[in-house]
Amino acid sequence: MLGSLEGWRQGLGEAGVQVREHADRVPDLVVSPAADAARAAARGAPMVLVEGRGNPRALRSRYPVVGRFLVVPEVAAPALIVPLGYDRALRYATGNWSLAQSLRRRVRNRLARSGPLRRALPMLRPIVTTASLDPGLPFLVDAARAVGVDGVGEWFITFGSADALTRGVFHVFPSGAHDPGWALKFARVRGYADPFDRDARGLAVAAEGGDVVRARAPRLLGRFDVAGLPASVETAAVGGRLTHLLLGRAPRADKERAIDTVAGWTLDVARSTRRAADELAQERRRLAEHVLPLWRDHGVPLDLADRVADVPGVLQHNDLGSWNIVARSPTDFTAVDWESARSVGLPLWDLVYFLVDALTHLDGASIGEEARDEHNRRLFRGELPSSALLFKWLRRTVDALAIPAGSVAPIVTLCWLHHGLSGRARRTTAAFHTPGDTAAQMADAERIARLWLRGDGLGPDWSAWQRARVVAL
Repeated sequence: MLGSLEGWRQGLGEAGVQVREHADRVPDLVVSPAADAARAAARGAPMVLVEGRGNPRALRSRYPVVGRFLVVPEVAAPALIVPLGYDRALRYATGNWSLAQSLRRRVRNRLARSGPLRRALPMLRPIVTTASLDPGLPFLVDAARAVGVDGVGEWFITFGSADALTRGVFHVFPSGAHDPGWALKFARVRGYADPFDRDARGLAVAAEGGDVVRARAPRLLGRFDVAGLPASVETAAVGGRLTHLLLGRAPRADKERAIDTVAGWTLDVARSTRRAADELAQERRRLAEHVLPLWRDHGVPLDLADRVADVPGVLQHNDLGSWNIVARSPTDFTAVDWESARSVGLPLWDLVYFLVDALTHLDGASIGEEARDEHNRRLFRGELPSSALLFKWLRRTVDALAIPAGSVAPIVTLCWLHHGLSGRARRTTAAFHTPGDTAAQMADAERIARLWLRGDGLGPDWSAWQRARVVAL
């Protein structure tokens, strides 16, 4: 380590990389600020990483492979990393995976998509430069050849914005292609294979769910492990997160069309995968034994699962937030991250879970917990224009599946109580795998569950969806 880059020192330590103050041999890696690039190169390490803007001439004089990377939004918390030399990947990534709400970000993305203007990009955005003695692909992409990733052209990386348990994804382009062909997921914590095990089970559920489900789901191509880091490869979902479309500058009509498309798909899935009511017995038992007791202190009736009349079982994605929808257009999308999927679950869950998240973004209420909570309270009570959209799809699904009206509120309550435990489970897992990492805070679903149980017209007796006047489709 050269210079004052304490964030790197901490991050390398968390990744299991030992940082020596005074080594008696040539180091494997030197990390430095751009001002110390010449001194970093002089150490003779096989790889150098330089943070900041600057001329990489000092590195090129000693290293045959020098790469510069655009980091969005910042080096300390990257959501997107793109090699500046990859024109297709840069245009695709900034067009689909970088939300440009401010003028500065829109200028950045325009520069990225224009070859003649791209030279100005390093002057506006954080840059990381790497220099290496050995050419080749990133080691994870190279290892993915074992599961069929061959003929690689360009790539870029995305990271989730949550804690260290969130996986990274290489979006890998076949040579000459303008769109990625593979999504290479990798753990950022050594040995953390649980989500890959769940992914495999969930994608198997999707593969067995019939044409309606398979048409909107990736296919798992294989799994592997490199240096203790679990990884997997799926067919790529082409486009950008639906979250970005809903928060972006597209016309509201396009946003509502995208929401209707996904909501309609959840109904199509329910229709095409419906099972007999008695096949829900195991799920009802799970809810009664492992979910409801954990909410006892909030006054939740322990017989709530029994209050749901005979309803059909349906396939659930079970994490259908807008962040897990990759949309090429308002009417063309792929649902990703199937690790929580169930072949037989209660109806309405995916629909309500998706619409509450999507409508929060649509209405511009997703910034700040208080704004989200107030929006959700009013949405459920039928006090917002977007309540009509929620109630429209809810009533259409209830009618299509012949769900008794008295079962709707208990089903929705069970949905939030189930999802409301996800934050608690994640904090427990994070404490085990990444001690001291306090990033995993109360999840949105946990806050919604608590809001739902406060009363105020919500909860197991919720009826606003019935009282509201809904325009027929």
